[in-house]
Amino acid sequence: MLLTTALPAKGTSGAEALRHVSGPGRPVHAVVDILAPDAAARLAAMTAQALAR
Repeated sequence: MLLTTALPAKGTSGAEALRHVSGPGRPVHAVVDILAPDAAARLAAMTAQALAR
């Protein structure tokens, strides 16, 4: 999981790089902008899912 305060803009090389390394079965499970309004809910959901395993 990668926590950040700013995601790269869509279409940039940074966004493309994150797209290639993040997601199920990839090195980075998820990228979360901790300043986003839904960040706490996303983190809570991922934690609950991990604990249920």
